[in-house]
Amino acid sequence: MDLEQYLTETKKTEKEWQEEAHQVAENRVKASLVLQTLAEELKITVSEAEVSQKLAELKKVYQKDENLTKQLDDPRVQADIKNRLRIEKTLEALVKANA
Repeated sequence: MDLEQYLTETKKTEKEWQEEAHQVAENRVKASLVLQTLAEELKITVSEAEVSQKLAELKKVYQKDENLTKQLDDPRVQADIKNRLRIEKTLEALVKANA
C-alpha cells in the first residue's frame, strides 16, 4: 500500500498524516528519554554476556538471511540491541515494583 492509498482508505490529508506521524514520533522520543533516565536512576545495566546471548539468539532465528546476520555484527546494531535490553529490564523493574 502506498501513501496515496493509505490516505484514501483513512480519509486523511497528507498534512493530517504528517501531523499524526510527528506526534507519534515525539511521544516515542519522550518515552524513550524517560525510560533511559529511569534506567540510569535504577542503575540498570546490560552485560556484554547478555548482549552476546541475544545476538546468538537472533543469528539463530535469522540464519537463513545472510545479509541480516551480517548486520548483527555492526557495532551500531549491537548498541541498539543493548539499549533495547536495558529498556526491557527497566520495564520489568517497573512492573515488579508496581505488582
